[in-house]
Parts: sequence; structure tokens; C-alpha cells
Amino acid sequence: MNPPIIARYFAESERQLRAVFETQRQLLDTAARWLGEALAADRWLYAFGTGHSHMLAEEIFYRAGNLGRANPILDDRLMMHKEAIEATYLERKQGLAAEIIAQYPVAAGDVLIVASNSGRNAVPIELALLGRERGMK
Repeated sequence: MNPPIIARYFAESERQLRAVFETQRQLLDTAARWLGEALAADRWLYAFGTGHSHMLAEEIFYRAGNLGRANPILDDRLMMHKEAIEATYLERKQGLAAEIIAQYPVAAGDVLIVASNSGRNAVPIELALLGRERGMK
């Protein structure tokens, strides 16, 4: 007899988290070091995502117990609550990231987290590259 679905779900979630931890540990340690250094230097953490991935940006912001020096990079046009189909097209639009990042006072030494489900849409990729050009980690 198969274990209950919740037990299988938990086991699979645990397996995937362990795989990420084991294969990405060095990168996670680097990201943690960058964030610690940035916060110690009074720099900022920014987070961005399009579509449902924008929720990561909201998770870092204005939550009890979270970091005080955290800002989401949000653009209503890229979220699902307004025009989902339009947001889907806009996240693929080349050049839009420059318009978005120009609205935020990002600077060298800040940390940028970009969440992307597919890893191939223009806006998240370009925003990450623009952050790097500005000296963000």
C-alpha cells in the first residue's frame, strides 16, 4: 500500500530541498556572505520577479522579523492581478528592465535577487544584467 499523499509530498519536498542544498551550497554561502557584507555596510537588498515570481520580492518587504533594509522592485504591469495575459507578454519585452530599474536608487554594493520560473524571459534576465552593471551583487 502506498503511503498517504501528504507523506509522499513531504518526502519529495525534502528530497528536492536537500538536492538544492547539496548541489548549490557554495553559491548559497556566497549569497549569504554578500548579503551580510551589504547590510553591514548599510547597503540594500532588492528583489524582483515577474508574474507569480514577484511574490518573492514581496516576501522580503515589510514583514515582522524580516530585514529592515529590503526593497521589492515591483511593476504592476508584470503582475498577475491586473492583466495576466499582458503581463505574460511584457515579461518578454526587451528593454523594459532598464525602464524599471531606473525607478529605484540601486547602487554598487547593494544585493539583487531575481526570481524567474523559466529563466528565459527578457525582463528578469536584463534586470539581473543591469544590476550587475551597476555593481550590485
